[in-house]
Amino acid sequence: MSKDKRPLEDWELAECAALKALIKEENASRPKEKRITQEAAGAALGMNQGSFSNYLNGRLRLNKDVAVGIFKLFGIPAERYSKRLADEIADVAQAYGDGDYHRDSRYAQVSPTHKMAVDEMADRMLGMTEEQAIKLKQAMDLLMPRNESGKD
Repeated sequence: MSKDKRPLEDWELAECAALKALIKEENASRPKEKRITQEAAGAALGMNQGSFSNYLNGRLRLNKDVAVGIFKLFGIPAERYSKRLADEIADVAQAYGDGDYHRDSRYAQVSPTHKMAVDEMADRMLGMTEEQAIKLKQAMDLLMPRNESGKD
């Protein structure tokens, strides 16, 4: 079995470069202590730092598993760097009813600063007792009730 890999096509290299730029932008918008290193990203995606770097630098072709992992880790939807992967993921999500990745996800469409504020609030809420969380939810429901159509 040969270990020779085919060189990536120009469009594949462009996907990798676009993703690399988006991750750099996302990380730059975070406070230093919340930035995600390549080593941490690789570990979160089930690979080592070198493999993660190979995806970003165009030595490995991006795939839907990596794209979904990037979305979960950085909040960057695939359609921002690859229509091909966005279509593949949407097809799989539709077929399986997967709730983790949706093209219309509000979180995926907001600014990095907005995501950071939501993440900080979630961190604080996860530190609450169950009783505190329930009281907060009740207060929020009183202040911001959902309308009958299900839209906020």
